[in-house]
Amino acid sequence: MSLISIVDEDDKVIGIKERGTLASEDIYRVAVLWIVNEAGDFLLAQQASGKKYPGRWVASVGGTVEADETYETNVVKEAGEELGLAISQADLKEGPKERIRTDRSNHFSQSYFYLTDRSADGFVIDKSETQQLRWFPRAELKRIVSESPDTFSPPAARSLRLFLM
Repeated sequence: MSLISIVDEDDKVIGIKERGTLASEDIYRVAVLWIVNEAGDFLLAQQASGKKYPGRWVASVGGTVEADETYETNVVKEAGEELGLAISQADLKEGPKERIRTDRSNHFSQSYFYLTDRSADGFVIDKSETQQLRWFPRAELKRIVSESPDTFSPPAARSLRLFLM
């Protein structure tokens, strides 16, 4: 099992635990990559059946930050693993960091943005993570988030509302 950093309310590391042994009060870190194009469309991933939100749309890439990683190194690694996307930390634009508390999660989520006009079928997806990728035009995405928020994972819907305002 991998080791996960446990952090306090200020996102300072206070310990390490094995993945799968976290208690509900343990706060951990997640890095998220939102891929956008020049038109402002968002490339979203539909989660695979074995994931936390099967069939729902989520950020292009996301991962739990392991004990030996930073938010940045995690999201670069996950982009390669999940999409076959070779990027560096210099390619990232830092977005907001949010505290997420739901019945399934208790973590800080650091968002990053990456700009590309690559077609959705131009990525090599890991089928254990993602069913499919799709570009969503801003206007359509704003409408779906408003009318059918359950189409997205709760954290993705929350973030998209902030980004699309």
